Formats: sequence, structure tokens, C-alpha cells
Amino acid sequence: MGSFPEGDVRLPLPSRQRVGVRGREWLLVLSLLAIGCAGQNASTTSADGVTVETPEPIQPPFEIREGASNLLFVFREPNGNLRNASKLADVPAERRAAVRVDSLSIPPERRLDPRYVYVADLRARGEGGRYRVVKMLREQFEAGAAIDGTMPAPAAPTAVAGSGASGSGANGDAQVTLYSTSWCGACRSAAQWMRSRNIPFVERDIERDAAARSEMQARAAQQGFVPRGVPVIDVRGTLVQGFDPHQIERLLSAAPPPAAAPGGPSVAPSAPPVAPAVPPVTGPVRPI
Repeated sequence: MGSFPEGDVRLPLPSRQRVGVRGREWLLVLSLLAIGCAGQNASTTSADGVTVETPEPIQPPFEIREGASNLLFVFREPNGNLRNASKLADVPAERRAAVRVDSLSIPPERRLDPRYVYVADLRARGEGGRYRVVKMLREQFEAGAAIDGTMPAPAAPTAVAGSGASGSGANGDAQVTLYSTSWCGACRSAAQWMRSRNIPFVERDIERDAAARSEMQARAAQQGFVPRGVPVIDVRGTLVQGFDPHQIERLLSAAPPPAAAPGGPSVAPSAPPVAPAVPPVTGPVRPI
């Protein structure tokens, strides 16, 4: 059995000192966790039900330049619709403040989480000749957010021709009813589009309001079809399956339907047929 040299006495570390060391270690761990949590974006929900986060500056794994191939550009047209382009030159100068950019050639493992997209300010190059790019929630971009994450302010709806409605939150004389659900992106796009054009409308959630669902199904039955998803938009008595801005504008510009006779049915016996089914412009029809 070995022995310590004379004068070399090894004593155990005092318990108080050991606790002090462990305490400092835990403080370090907690500090690192706090820093990590502080780096995460806190999300909020806008008035339109869109999840909003502060976009994070990022350098995408591809180069954005004139003549680059296999790039996808998605920009917002003046009417609010999203449009694709394969070349930077095809993105109008006045539409370049917040453009979704992606590469069609990068492998799946290098792509963003599907909930996020790359959004670039293509108006001018910054330091190093690079465009400013951020990582933004997909639904936030599709709802019209600026590159800094700021959401567009809902326009105060005013009456359209032939309507005395003063807003979209009350029935009034609004001639558009949007049957929707809380999880439907195309429904949010339709609502945002109508607000941006000051079109008074009533939005009814068919999942939360059983009466709204029954009303939609009854109106569809009167027009000879069964709704296959949402949104379903009633424009002056004609049902439109999916979000089709051009069809909505056409129906609103047509002559208003004749008023029902006192005590008569709320829907004329010769109800107009359902609008032809067309692919939705801003999102797929969501099954219900």
C-alpha cells in the first residue's frame, strides 16, 4: 500500500467549496440556456390569424444574380396575387422590396424547414455585392409581410357600388359571404384580398359555427352541387368554389339580383348556377 510523502497531507475538498463549484457550473448552464432562448423568435398572431415572427437575416446556400439558372422568384402583384418568375429580370422594379427566392437545384437536406422561405430585397445590393435576405414564415410572406416582418394594415372597408355596407364585420348590405376555416390559407388570402379592395364581406367559420356550415350546404344544394372544400364564396347569390379574384370581380360588377318579394323565399327559385370550377389563384381548395 502506497504512502504520501512526509508533509504532503491530502484532504477532501470541503463540502461548501464543492457546492460552490457545482453552483457556478449550473449558473453557466442556465446562462447558456437563457442566451439560447433569447435567440428564438417570439411569435404573435395578427388580426387575420397569421402567425408573425421577426425575420432572421440569413445567407442562402445559392447566389442571387442576373442570369442565374434554376432560381424561383415569387413576387406580389398590385392586385395582391402572387406571381412566379424564373429570372430576376422578370420581377418588376416596383415589386422587388420583398421577393421570395429559392433554388430548384439544391438538395433536400440543405433546404429550409417547409414552414419558412427565403425573402430578399432585390432593389439594390448591399455590402459585398449581396442582396439582403431573411428567413421568414411562409404564411407570413403569403399574407403580404414586408421584409422586416411588418404586416400590412387592414384597410377600413367602405361600401362598394350598389352596397350600403360600412364594414366586413357586420352583415349590413354586404353582398359577399366567405365560408372558411381557421386553418385555410386560401381563405385568409381571399379575406386579405377583399379588404385590400374595400369589398364589404361577411366571414363565417363553418367549423366553429354549425349554422354557417348548414347555410353553406343548403345554398350549394339549391345550386345543384356539394362543396368539396373551402373557401366557398357567395357573391350576390352565386357560389364560387375556391378563391378566384377574377370571378369575384366579374360577379360584383354584374347587375345586382332582384330583391325578394316581401314574405317570399330568401333565395330566388331560379338561383344562378354555381360558378365554373377553376384552379384557385392563391391556394388550393382545402377539403372539409
